[in-house]
Amino acid sequence: MKEKIGYIKLSRKLLDNPIFKKPAYLTVWIYLLLNAQHKETFFIWNNKKEALKRGQLLTGLKTISKNTRIAQGTVYRILKYLENEKQIEQRKTTKFTIITIVNWDKYQESEKRNEKQIENRLKTDEKQIETYKNDNNVKNDNDIPKGMDTPTYGNKDLISLKKFLINNYPKPLVGITDTRKLQNIRQVSTRRKNQDEWMEDNWKENIKNFLSLYIERTPEEYLVNSIDKLRERIKLWREYRGKLN
Repeated sequence: MKEKIGYIKLSRKLLDNPIFKKPAYLTVWIYLLLNAQHKETFFIWNNKKEALKRGQLLTGLKTISKNTRIAQGTVYRILKYLENEKQIEQRKTTKFTIITIVNWDKYQESEKRNEKQIENRLKTDEKQIETYKNDNNVKNDNDIPKGMDTPTYGNKDLISLKKFLINNYPKPLVGITDTRKLQNIRQVSTRRKNQDEWMEDNWKENIKNFLSLYIERTPEEYLVNSIDKLRERIKLWREYRGKLN
């Protein structure tokens, strides 16, 4: 697993906080701090663009319980305690909870980013993709001609794929409404005959497996932001037999 980039700061005042002597409470608090956004990001909910600000995280009882191995009932009580103590604020929906760390900016300074390093990483990724294309200078049978678009309203699979990406990918994807591009995503995720024996028979499961690995091991700032680039990542993942590179 790749090392996650970044860090948080802990105030020594935590030593005087009662939660320091309660392991479950301390675990949940540290989990919230580690998973809070360090910069503003966006997601789509009910067909509207929603923002997650610095110091906020999109989560739920089940997610926190799974990642901390603390019972959901206990997590609920801990979050309620932290809310009563004005350490967090909670905005709940039927699907998720947005938790805000109170006074986030007071204790967490903005991280200075090495823009050159990020730029070099992105260039390296693009160069790897271009090298792969040149080394495999053959007709790509996964490309759908522009004149053969499939109407979205007539294809439940593509509608399902679009909704899945909107709900599960951490950032908006350029081209998410382009049916031809979605069709390309589906085809490159489909197991090829007499090949890819390691892949699932169901292309939807392959996309889920790829995204789970890609999102887990790629810092958010490096995640691609278009359907075309996502397709290229899936192609490489397929050729490397389930590995990112």
